[in-house]
Amino acid sequence: MSSIDIYGRLREHSGTSLGLGIPDDETHQDRLALAARQLRAHKAERLLDVGCGYGDLRLHVLHCRYLGIDAHDWMIDEARSRLPTTRFKTVRLEDFPADPARFDAVAALGVLQTVRPAALAATMDLLARQASRLLCVSFVPSDGGYAGRFAAHDRQEVARGRRVLDQGEAAGELTLLLDISR
Repeated sequence: MSSIDIYGRLREHSGTSLGLGIPDDETHQDRLALAARQLRAHKAERLLDVGCGYGDLRLHVLHCRYLGIDAHDWMIDEARSRLPTTRFKTVRLEDFPADPARFDAVAALGVLQTVRPAALAATMDLLARQASRLLCVSFVPSDGGYAGRFAAHDRQEVARGRRVLDQGEAAGELTLLLDISR
């Protein structure tokens, strides 16, 4: 997967929202709360959080069985220290075995910022294979926000013909909840 490395920025800012280009923690929490509302409204019960970072989304989706995955050990180590009873795994998305029966929803918040436009279609397909019903993604829209520092994507390219069940904006990102039912 072709990606843009934002992990150096995250380390530089001790994993705070500043490392993601988000101005403050309150804005970051708004972004997480938006995704959680979308997932709750569509009755997500088994959630895979791809690129979970420190596991911040977990605190907003206590109604779900949850597994957070991230490619970086230091992120997962911090997530485990913050949320010791939550399941986390260090693994790259490409190496995680797809089993849509295991999860009904997958969240990828902030992940698409690291994906170069040429790899967007493959990444979206890989994400959609991980769950049976719902895909929640946040991304920087090509016409907005802090796109100069991260990869920006067009809404239609991200949705790729999938039905948009819900959408909202927070922290300069557009969050889409997509129907990935087979």
